[in-house]
Amino acid sequence: MNTFSTDDASKIAAYRGAIVDDRFSYMTECKTVFLVFLDYLWKIMLDICQEKVNDETEISVHLEMFDPCHYIDSSVTDYVCLNFPEDKYVSHSVILPPAGGKFKGIKRKIVERMVNISPKPEKWFFENSKITKGKNYYNYSTANVNENPTVADLGEDSFYIECMECIGIDEDEWSVPDVCGGCIFSEKCVKEEM
Repeated sequence: MNTFSTDDASKIAAYRGAIVDDRFSYMTECKTVFLVFLDYLWKIMLDICQEKVNDETEISVHLEMFDPCHYIDSSVTDYVCLNFPEDKYVSHSVILPPAGGKFKGIKRKIVERMVNISPKPEKWFFENSKITKGKNYYNYSTANVNENPTVADLGEDSFYIECMECIGIDEDEWSVPDVCGGCIFSEKCVKEEM
C-alpha cells in the first residue's frame, strides 16, 4: 500500500490491521494507481529487453529480463522496491502514484510514509511533469531542492525524483522503444537540459 496509495500513513497503518473485506475494499480503491504502476514497470522492462535482445532467438538466453520478479527486491517489505541493474546510480527505486492536480497534498502524504520505511528508496519515479525533479532529502520538506542536482550526487538520507516524461505508456507509444539509459537511468534529467 505504501507504493500504490495516495492516502496518508495512518490510513495505510489501519489497512494492516483491517479485516479481509475492508482490505479488499481498500485494494479496490487503489486499482487504477496499481494499473499505472504496472504500465510503467512493463514499459521499462520492455525497453530494457529491446535494448539487450537483438532478435527472437536470443529471448531464451535472457528469459529472466522478462520476469518482473527479476527487478523487484523481495527483501524489502514496506513497498515494492525495484532494482534495475541498468540503473548505475541507485539500487532502491519506487514507482509512485500519479499525483495529478493534487500534487502538493499527495506528495506530502507520500513523504510522510517514505520517511519511516527501510531501506528508503533512492529514486522516486513520479508521473507528473509539474513536479520538482532532482535531489531531495528525507529529513526536510521536498520543496527544498538542490540546484542542478544529479543522481550521482546522492548521499545518505537523500533521494532523486524522476519525472517519467520520457517513458511513453499511452496506447500508441508501446511500440516505440524508450532508451532508458539516456533518460530515466541517466545521471541528470534530460528534460532539464533542454
